[in-house]
Amino acid sequence: MTFPLLESLADSGPFTLGQRLALTTAFVIGRAPTSALVLPAPASRAQCIIEFRYQRWWLRDIGSIEGVFHNGIRVNPDVELQHGDVIEPAPGFPFTFLLSDPPTPARSEALEAGIIETPDDSARWQVYADWLLEHQNPLGEDMIRGFPAPERLGPSLGALAMLHGEGACEIDWRFGLPANVVVRNPDQLPAVFTPQHIVGLMRQTRAFRFMRRLELDVRSFGSGAQVDASVEAVLLALWAGDWPMLETLHFGPMARVELQRRQQVAFDALALRVKSLKTSGQQLFQRGGPASLEVLTVPPDVTLNVPTGQRVALDATKANLVGSIDECLIVAQGPAASTLAIHFENELDRWWVTDLAARRLAEAGAGPLAPSLRVNGRDRARAQLRGGDLLDLVPGLRVHFHAAP
Repeated sequence: MTFPLLESLADSGPFTLGQRLALTTAFVIGRAPTSALVLPAPASRAQCIIEFRYQRWWLRDIGSIEGVFHNGIRVNPDVELQHGDVIEPAPGFPFTFLLSDPPTPARSEALEAGIIETPDDSARWQVYADWLLEHQNPLGEDMIRGFPAPERLGPSLGALAMLHGEGACEIDWRFGLPANVVVRNPDQLPAVFTPQHIVGLMRQTRAFRFMRRLELDVRSFGSGAQVDASVEAVLLALWAGDWPMLETLHFGPMARVELQRRQQVAFDALALRVKSLKTSGQQLFQRGGPASLEVLTVPPDVTLNVPTGQRVALDATKANLVGSIDECLIVAQGPAASTLAIHFENELDRWWVTDLAARRLAEAGAGPLAPSLRVNGRDRARAQLRGGDLLDLVPGLRVHFHAAP
C-alpha cells in the first residue's frame, strides 16, 4: 500500500487493529457514506479532513460533535501532521499517521528481564535507556527524562492519548513509563470506552507493559449488573495481556467487597499468570470513606469562613454547597465569588461535584456550558471525584478533595 496512510490502533467499530487506509490529498472523514473514511454514529456527516497543502499534511476539524484529537489534544481548528502522530477523528477510533513503514523499535529482552527481576534498580533502567538511545529507540529519551515530552505523548500512549488528555487515564510516570495508572470516567466518555476496552488498549500499547499499579474505577462507567460484568471482563482482558511487574490491582470504590463466582475464577487465573501480583481477591474492592475539602489557596478579592489549610468535612446525607449565602458549607464572599454555586453530593457511596450555575445556564438554553469549575486542570460542569483531586472553584480558589479508602 502506498504512503501516506492511516493505521488503526484498535479494534473499534468497522476497523481492526493494524488495518491500513491510504490517504488522498483531501481525505474527508465522517458519517456520510461518501466520506473517504466512514465512521458510525454519533460522528458528524463531515467530521474532519486530512489535506495536503503548502507541501505539508494537515488535520482539520470541519464540524465534529465530540471533537477531533491529535496526540491527545483536541484540534482547534487544525494542526500539522508528523510521522507517527496519533489522531482520533472521533473518540474511540484511533489511528497512526504514517509517511513510511516504521522500523520495528529495538528492544533487549535480556535487559528487560533484568529490570523485571529488580524493578527498583535505577542503574538497570539507566543501562537500558542508554542501550535504547544507541539503537535509535525514542523510548530511551523518555526514560532519561523520566516522562515523555509533550510531542511524544501520542506515540507513547497510542490510543490512550486522548483519554489521558481528558483526565480519564491518570498516569504517574517512572523511568519514562506508566507506573501507577488510574482509569475512571470523570465526566461522560463516549460509550465505546468501556473498562475492558481501555484495558485492551493498554494491552496493545507497549508502554503499559511495565505498569506496577492499576486502579480501575468500574463503577464510574456504569452501575448494577453492568458493573459485575465489567469486573469479570476486565479480569479476563488483563489475563490476556503481559504484565510482568503488576503488583497492585483495585476496583472501586464500591460498597461490596466480595467477588462473585465467575469473577473469582477469572481472578484466580489472572493471579496464576501474573506472578508479581500482590493484591488478593479480598483486596480488589475498596469502600469509599469519609470525605472532606481542604482549602489550599484563596484569591485576594475573596474571603472565606474557613482559613487556608483547614479541612471541612462533607456530609453524605446533606447538601454540601460552596457559595455566597450563609447556609453554604463554605461561604465565599467577594466579586469573584458572586456567582459561585458548587454542589458536592454523595450518590451510592460516590462523590460528585456539580457547577450549579453552569448547569442552570445550560437548562435555560443560554448557550454552551462555560463552567468556572475545574477538576485537575480541566473544565467540568459535573464530575465524579476520587481522593486527591484538585478543584478550582473559581480562578484562584483551589481546594483539595480528600476521601479515605
